[in-house]
Amino acid sequence: MVVGELYAQIKQILGNSPVEIVQGKGYLEVKPLKLKKQKLLKVLLQKISQVTKIDYMLYVGADTGNESVYQFLRAKRSDQYFTREHKKYICTLGKKPSSAFYYLDDVDEVKFMLSRLKTACQKRKKNRSYSDLKDLQSVGSPFGQDMNKASHFR
Repeated sequence: MVVGELYAQIKQILGNSPVEIVQGKGYLEVKPLKLKKQKLLKVLLQKISQVTKIDYMLYVGADTGNESVYQFLRAKRSDQYFTREHKKYICTLGKKPSSAFYYLDDVDEVKFMLSRLKTACQKRKKNRSYSDLKDLQSVGSPFGQDMNKASHFR
């Protein structure tokens, strides 16, 4: 009942504001309608790449709202923000038709993958960049082998 009451209060306070209120089981999500994930990501990539080109990216999305982001990151037009030797790991949560390179079954598997990534990175000297981790797979990569089709991490 608390979520329903909170929903009604937020709806009343925000009135006609351009937001979407998503009511789930035990939670509310309030998000601006004009804020699109792909647009936000593009702005972030532009700002970061003004300082330095990006050599490594991990993107994990959980729903179909991320498909435009996956497609953007796979497209050649996104390469302008990355180094020539960059690595992009584009993942979706749950096995389903997707433009993502990889999938992870659940949140526990995301934690497992991040733990392995942390361990692999700690084995490297702290002053190296992620582009120096090209041989990450030789130190126990958390990533699958084939980036041309969806691969599982384990």
